[in-house]
Amino acid sequence: MDITLGRPAADLAGMTPVDALDLALVNDAGLVPGQDLGFYCLVRTTRDLEEVRSLWLFGRDGSDRRQVAPELVDPRYAAASPDGRFLAVLAAVDGRDQLYLVPLDGGPARPLTALPQGVSGRPAWSPDARSIAFAAGPAERPGRLPYRVERSPYRFDGLGHLDDVVTDLYVVDVADAAVRRLTHERCMDGDPRWSPDGRWLCYLASFPPDRVWTGLPELRVVSVDDGVARTLAGGWGGVFAAEWCPDGRRIAFVGCPEGYFLTQRLDLWTLDVATGAIECRTAGVAAGIGVRVQADLPVWADLSAPRIRIRGDDAYLSGQAGGDVLVVRVALGGPESVVPLTSPGGSGYLLDVSGDGAVLYAATSFVRPPELMLGATRITSDNDDLVTRLVTPDVRHLTATAADGVQTDVWALTPPGDGPWPTVLYIHGGPYGAFGSTYMIDFQLLAGAGFAVVAHNFRGSHGYGAEFSELIRGEWGPAGALDHHAAVDEAIRAGIADPDRLGVCGYSHGGFATCWLAGTSGRFKAAVAENPVTSWTTSYGTNDWNWFVAEEMGGAPSELPQRYAEQSPLTYAAACTTPLLFVVGENDLRCPPSESEQYYHELRRRGVPTAMLRLPHCSHLGAWDGPVAARVAQNEALVDWFTRYLA
Repeated sequence: MDITLGRPAADLAGMTPVDALDLALVNDAGLVPGQDLGFYCLVRTTRDLEEVRSLWLFGRDGSDRRQVAPELVDPRYAAASPDGRFLAVLAAVDGRDQLYLVPLDGGPARPLTALPQGVSGRPAWSPDARSIAFAAGPAERPGRLPYRVERSPYRFDGLGHLDDVVTDLYVVDVADAAVRRLTHERCMDGDPRWSPDGRWLCYLASFPPDRVWTGLPELRVVSVDDGVARTLAGGWGGVFAAEWCPDGRRIAFVGCPEGYFLTQRLDLWTLDVATGAIECRTAGVAAGIGVRVQADLPVWADLSAPRIRIRGDDAYLSGQAGGDVLVVRVALGGPESVVPLTSPGGSGYLLDVSGDGAVLYAATSFVRPPELMLGATRITSDNDDLVTRLVTPDVRHLTATAADGVQTDVWALTPPGDGPWPTVLYIHGGPYGAFGSTYMIDFQLLAGAGFAVVAHNFRGSHGYGAEFSELIRGEWGPAGALDHHAAVDEAIRAGIADPDRLGVCGYSHGGFATCWLAGTSGRFKAAVAENPVTSWTTSYGTNDWNWFVAEEMGGAPSELPQRYAEQSPLTYAAACTTPLLFVVGENDLRCPPSESEQYYHELRRRGVPTAMLRLPHCSHLGAWDGPVAARVAQNEALVDWFTRYLA
């Protein structure tokens, strides 16, 4: 997985927000059955702040890369037919994605759907290549008419009002483009997978209309003939990816038993469709299976989405170990066997597997943007020019020990030259996410501007087991602060961080922690909080997942008012003297703008330097995958704020 380039000369410049526009990012890729061909979707950004997607083919030896179907607008989610003749791909038509058929022997793309509501998610080919399954939402409501809310949640970040966006499954006939609806569930039905005999689809169902949804998708099957659906292992827990085994009797899936899934480990399981028997195939893996490493790339959600590919008696998927993401092969029967196929020190995000077991994946690291690899063969090199013209930060791994003895992984990215440097502690979201050997634009920008960046996997981070994750549950502020301060202390001891020029920033939970540290410690001279929670009480009443707040706090605000206050950064805002910039997605339903506004007004009232960067049309992760103008504005504001107060 080594895609390292020669280190550029020290006199070259660090990355700027303008340079970040030159990133070329793969968000989807696959292999064509029976052919020495693969395909991928590439995302580029123009200097006019427009995102452009294109569809490409490549030879398995890395040669013969060529664009196909250039007439398609924003192609995404391509899938190769089992007979190797076509790609099914989504492309935009009048602002809606529709399904197209792209012949691999040449010729124009042919439309397969013209649904008024468009098509959602990845298409799935039937084994005989005659049909394609896909998901689509309801017909659009006319205007903004009054409506009744009965769901919980009734809206969701990045989606909006759920009654307007929940999806059902459809099948289209490839020969005549006849579309047939299969499910009528008012759920978010998606990720269809065909059984080997072509009679059934398994799929994931989320947001049930008749009960509170706690983040656990259900595994269901539906008959392709008559549309009769049933839930498999109802009440067992959550399923996040599934695939049929070749015998047609079992389904392999990534999931966790019933409970608070954010702190639980994920494993690979098999389910007998007839008997309902479930078997764990990764019980011996210390941290389980599943990836929650975070990255501010617009393609991050696509690359890190759970995937299972089954070849013979083995399943292939990505798993996280500490800060590394590895492709692993898991035996589906017999003695448990989990074999890493990529190496630590970088990350590999599985995309596909050939019939002979060659793994297609996106390889990345702290200093290297994702590029496609097929086994040991490098397929893409679209970012080589960018990387070689910029200074590459040095990366050091440290281990921090908190006051209560908890040890955590710490990484420091530093500019050229000798330290100590003005330093930014960057705190990840979740708090049950993680940082690791995956490219972060913000890290490059800060290091390019002369700052050291300290990123760490504090208690609660994914990749270290469920017990470690539980250490922060309900104690985000006080427990997390022990590790945050320990990471900074270790960077100071290592000669990296200048103790007189320290900043802190973070996104979501990282914004929460930033506000907490700004109000409870005077050591940080500047702070940037992006879409934070600042009051658990108001978050419980206004966000899209209030069950999550009650799980963390141990009850509702009416039951535990003192606990809610003690654990809220807003309670300590009066003590904050740290200049603090808020970055706010105006459409954020997870951590609504009011969370930032409350803290902002408290600081303004007390004369503390503060500002809000408002990002229109952006949801919770809008500074990562929202409009390009918003992403650039966040990049510029982050560097400017720390330059103003730390440099």
